[in-house]
Amino acid sequence: TDELGYVAVSVKVGRRSKVRLSHIQPLTLLSVELHGRPSQQVMHVTECVALPGCEMLMMDPAKVMMAQFLAEFLQHTLREVQRDEHLFDFIFNSILRYNKVERGAANFHLVFLVKLTHYLGFFPNLEGFDSGVCFDLENGCFVRRLPLHTNYLLPDATVALANLLRLDYDTMYLYDVNRRQ
Repeated sequence: TDELGYVAVSVKVGRRSKVRLSHIQPLTLLSVELHGRPSQQVMHVTECVALPGCEMLMMDPAKVMMAQFLAEFLQHTLREVQRDEHLFDFIFNSILRYNKVERGAANFHLVFLVKLTHYLGFFPNLEGFDSGVCFDLENGCFVRRLPLHTNYLLPDATVALANLLRLDYDTMYLYDVNRRQ
């Protein structure tokens, strides 16, 4: 949530409930009214309204599957996150964009996850990239010589990583990745 951060909720869905089953879908943007104290482990949803702009997501089976993957990833990654306005805005605006994207949707998760690393505090340093360099996974930087450890990417994989790190939602349709990469 924008005000409380990560919150576990319980939802009653039924004929007499103000919450519809269609609202409880992965990455659906909602305006909710919660009952309970923020210190409680589980709060209860008493009212729920879907925000406009989320209709397209549930009509495309590929987008539904991608939303399920991202929702599970966020659930496991953000469990201990307190209120973070910038992170909330990033996720909220990314979901809005995903609902509207027509081309390049297959690469959305790649761009989303790379951009999410900024908010999680471990975005790789892009300085020093040049052809023929390797990427040191332990130190998060490009290096000219092979590191003494085994956690690095060879030059071909490093080029693919550098291209991926430069993508954004407007250019994600340009990224062509094959199975080997």
